[in-house]
Amino acid sequence: MEEADLSVDKPADPPPPDPVPSSPASASTSSAKKRRRYQQRHVPFAPPPKITPPATPAPVVEAERPLAPTSAEMKAKAYLAAQKKYTSDWHGRFPWLVLDKTDDGSPCLRCSVCMQHGKPTARYGRDGPGGRDLQIGSMRWHEESTKHEAYGFREMVKAMVAFLKAQQMEHIDSSPFIGISCDESTDRTRGKHLIVFGTFLKKRRVVTEFLSLLTIDKCDAASLQSVLLGHLEGSGIELQKIAGISTDGASVMTGEKNGLVARLRLRIPHLVGCHCIAHREALAVKDASNSFPDLILGAVIVVFIEYKHKHVALLKSFKFHFCLNFLADILAELNTLNRFFQRRTVDITLVTQEVDRTVTYIKHRYIEYGERFGGGLNKQLDKFLARYKEGRGSLEVHGIAADGSPCTHKFELTLSRIPGHAFGGTPSDCEDLCTAFAKETVGCLEGRLWDMKRMEGSKLYKVDQWPKKTEVRERRCRKWAEQNMALFDNKLPGVELRAMELELKTFCHIMKTHRKDDDFAQGLANMMKTKDWSKSYPNLMRMWQALAVLPLSTVECERGFSRQNVIKGWHRTSLCDATLGELMTISMLDYDMDYPQIVEKWRRIRHRRQARNVEFEQEIPLFPQQKDVVESSDDESVGGGSEDDNVDDDY
Repeated sequence: MEEADLSVDKPADPPPPDPVPSSPASASTSSAKKRRRYQQRHVPFAPPPKITPPATPAPVVEAERPLAPTSAEMKAKAYLAAQKKYTSDWHGRFPWLVLDKTDDGSPCLRCSVCMQHGKPTARYGRDGPGGRDLQIGSMRWHEESTKHEAYGFREMVKAMVAFLKAQQMEHIDSSPFIGISCDESTDRTRGKHLIVFGTFLKKRRVVTEFLSLLTIDKCDAASLQSVLLGHLEGSGIELQKIAGISTDGASVMTGEKNGLVARLRLRIPHLVGCHCIAHREALAVKDASNSFPDLILGAVIVVFIEYKHKHVALLKSFKFHFCLNFLADILAELNTLNRFFQRRTVDITLVTQEVDRTVTYIKHRYIEYGERFGGGLNKQLDKFLARYKEGRGSLEVHGIAADGSPCTHKFELTLSRIPGHAFGGTPSDCEDLCTAFAKETVGCLEGRLWDMKRMEGSKLYKVDQWPKKTEVRERRCRKWAEQNMALFDNKLPGVELRAMELELKTFCHIMKTHRKDDDFAQGLANMMKTKDWSKSYPNLMRMWQALAVLPLSTVECERGFSRQNVIKGWHRTSLCDATLGELMTISMLDYDMDYPQIVEKWRRIRHRRQARNVEFEQEIPLFPQQKDVVESSDDESVGGGSEDDNVDDDY
């Protein structure tokens, strides 16, 4: 069955009207309306647009006609233009003025003095020559300013150092050989320095003088070699004249393969390296002390530095007093050897003799002493034992009470062993302890100073150490000559072993006859007074001169660092390294100052104006020459005159 069509017919929609073309004005209006509706819909509280009233045109004012400049204004303008104009004459008036360029390549003028010291006032004229900053008045103001004149004393220091260095180099050039001592340290601001001293012949005398204080970045051997060789070559010192070098014994200095001495031997084959003998003696005593904690010195440190009541019991120990007085005696003898090593000039022929004397002294007193320990020659130990016997086992100790009054304490000394110590406390146990320490000290001295034997060849030039028999003397002198050549590895310039042997017999005969009372240094000075000795025995004399300048210690370097800490103290920590080295040169070199020559050097460093005092000139009339000088300086201050007029010859 078919379904009935129940839909009702609807009238058809009318066709849309034809679009009417809109004008541009109507299109812009509709878009503006849409924008306003959008703004009202999304920004309901937007402020109304501001309505600016139309600007009223400014009244036209007729510009005033400029007045013609007066003659004074024209002259001033011309003068300023002339003053600003850069000319080469400025370099004659201001020798410190240099023409330079900025980072962007534009020209500018700089002050060479301020540039040298790294000051911000070094540049003048940011616009280059002809700019507004370039006025001759500004140049004069800078020259007279404190920022510039503050370096006048620095220039005087440079003039003094130049004079002293010239005097020193004359003696170094005349010396056939030179020895070098160097050591590294830091100043109060932790700046790393390498101090250098030189040993050379000055007027036939052996002297040791300060050479330089060098700044180092690293303390490795390569850096030290670069800095040291750069200074020596820059100073004009010939490397082949360096006979030896002394260091503090650090591995960076004395390493066999890569140490400073090993590196220098590649350039100087005959160089003799020496570990400071004063350092070695101190290390020997330290090694001996480390083996005997019973003897040294924990108890002494506790009692005499911290001094707590629980350690007062040590004052009642016989062993403590015995060892303390023993140390006072043996260390006094070792200090005598140390003071000999710390002399400014050490006689090389006496080194082994002094070491043997000290070793023999210790052996006879504390090792092979016989019936009485110390042989009855101990100052402090014998006094203690005498007081101990008088007190029948007790000891009186004099001191000061808390209120400052003198007081006396009496202790009953015990012979028991100190807790924690290996040796006992009886007198025989104390003697055994001190004997063992003496043996260890002798062994350490001989072990640390063993290579001093290689310098025994210097006894060839010390007549009082020759054997008396003729045959033995000739044989010994020949052996010493061979030792001297071996010391320099047979490479000393101007010396040959065969030629030395030919000169030896006659040389020894004349030395035995005429120079038997001279010591090593005095004999060399007497021999060098006449040129005949150098002509007759050139090889032996050159060997003598090389041995004389060998540095055996770095004690002078330690003294130099003490002087450094005095100059650069806590109140002058900002002192730069260059100025510090210059002040040390002035302080440590002992030469007569030629002050007129120094002032002339200082004056030539840069142009200087003569100081004037108007009140003083009014009180005292000037001589004609002084009037000419003052008038020329007045002309210069105004800017007139030629370049020659600005040079003050009557300074």
